[in-house]
Amino acid sequence: MTPEITPDLFPRGDDASGPTFSGPVSLAQLLDPAQVAATDISIYNVTFAPGCRNSWHRHSHGQVLLVTRGVGYHQIRGQAVQELHPGDVVVCPPDTDHWHGAGPDAEFAHVGITPHASINQTTWLEPVGE
Repeated sequence: MTPEITPDLFPRGDDASGPTFSGPVSLAQLLDPAQVAATDISIYNVTFAPGCRNSWHRHSHGQVLLVTRGVGYHQIRGQAVQELHPGDVVVCPPDTDHWHGAGPDAEFAHVGITPHASINQTTWLEPVGE
């Protein structure tokens, strides 16, 4: 079944593709730098092209994902892959290897929330295998 196409809730932002993604991805910061500094929280919209996912990675102080569009996947290392749909909330605990990305047939978008933004380090690891 092909997922229903829904409009973007938040801006797509700029191309953020690179070696830590398996395909095209865009990212829009939803707070300006002064808001991030005042709250120490980073909030951003990420849109993955169909089939695109990020590499395994971890955040020193965790991350929360709010799924807003499409069908995607998330996995914590050593656990089963979780299918994601709009309205799902994913909690990535601190220092826990995980990945997330789009299903094969449609774009996937989530709002990412990074607490303790001033000190929350992301460590990128190896690409996700098939």
